[in-house]
Amino acid sequence: MYKSKLQELCHRLGLPLPEYTVTRKGPDHDSKFQAQVTVNGVSFHSTPDKCKTCKEAENLAAHFAFEYFSHNPPVPSTIDPSLTEAHSHPAADPGVLPKVTSSHPDPVGSHETHDSDPLAGPQPVMGDDPSFPSKISAGAYKPKLLELCRKYRWKQPEYKTAKEGPDHMPRFAATVVVNDVAYVTPHQCRSSKEATNLAACVAFNQLARLGFSSTADHIDIKVHQNNERNAQPSDIRSTSLASREPSNSSEVLHVYKNQLQQYAQKQGLPLPQYSCETEGPPHDRRFRSRVAFSGKFYECQQFFTTLKEAEQAAAKVAVEAICPDEIQKGGGLFKTLLQELAQKLGFLFPTYKTVQSGPPHDTTFSSVVQIDEESYQGQPAKTKKQAELNAAEIAYNTLINCSDKCTKRQKTSTIPGTHIPHPPSTHNFSLCQ
Repeated sequence: MYKSKLQELCHRLGLPLPEYTVTRKGPDHDSKFQAQVTVNGVSFHSTPDKCKTCKEAENLAAHFAFEYFSHNPPVPSTIDPSLTEAHSHPAADPGVLPKVTSSHPDPVGSHETHDSDPLAGPQPVMGDDPSFPSKISAGAYKPKLLELCRKYRWKQPEYKTAKEGPDHMPRFAATVVVNDVAYVTPHQCRSSKEATNLAACVAFNQLARLGFSSTADHIDIKVHQNNERNAQPSDIRSTSLASREPSNSSEVLHVYKNQLQQYAQKQGLPLPQYSCETEGPPHDRRFRSRVAFSGKFYECQQFFTTLKEAEQAAAKVAVEAICPDEIQKGGGLFKTLLQELAQKLGFLFPTYKTVQSGPPHDTTFSSVVQIDEESYQGQPAKTKKQAELNAAEIAYNTLINCSDKCTKRQKTSTIPGTHIPHPPSTHNFSLCQ
């Protein structure tokens, strides 16, 4: 599916057609395939040791490339059909998600992971850059990168090295994760120390391009600016700047971006594109987002403490203006969202029990979902599917708004649409299969 999408995207952007190469590992009875796709001189790899077929590996690599170029379309000057050599990079570490997107058209690879799902979003991996020094003083950039992380209150950089070659002539590659973004060495080094320092150099220089500096007193970063080039708004549905106080995060329901994207796919419309403005000092950064969708801008009036909340709020404005029915239906997303949330909290998958009552001509379904020995009952519905969605919505909203993440859950009565301590009795009801 993504091979076709990627080819269509290349036609639309005027890029050369994708080129695929596949490698096979392991015995015949347990073969694993890894694919590489090259687009516009940039290579994307499928996840190693994951794919059991050649087709699956090519599709996964195409997925990475499609997501990256969808979010980072190259400007015309960077499109070079004559490119024959690609910058090839190893896959980024699992669990790494980008928090900022540069509008600078760097030649980068893309790999995506989100918890157990490796296809949650584009993951930039730094490639060769002529602006980087060819010789780096040993240990020069690791302290600089550490100082940068401390200034912006990020976690300390996490380094990983990989050794290749014989013992008498080893070669090392390194990856460093900074603020949940992975940066890899553009080439192999003779020592582990040199490789980690080169990775730190790549990360430090890339962050400097994005506006982060260990000496700067003020930063004003605009993210997703590439997406604004593709949006062609004919009308702006926004208001003047409102209160500068950040909104309470619990007021934002984390489903609107999914609903807006699903609505766009159902209607055959281009996917929504988000842009953001920031204000405040680096230690107290606030975000306000707007979304370009179907030729119009939708903007939230409030500022938020995280970019994710700001984008959700902008998506909420768009959803309420364009497709209010999707809010009532839940967009069919709550079961998926609940399952993802349960995985993040370390719980087993949700289990549903649905009971049917009433005569055949007026059947009613009531569903209960159980998570971590707690049960949540949804409003009755005319179909089993909708009843399960109602229960999933109750459970999701309860868990997402729980400040201590389920250490204390308030137990209420068995009134439909509430959290209940135990699943209701199925007496006098027939259990749906």
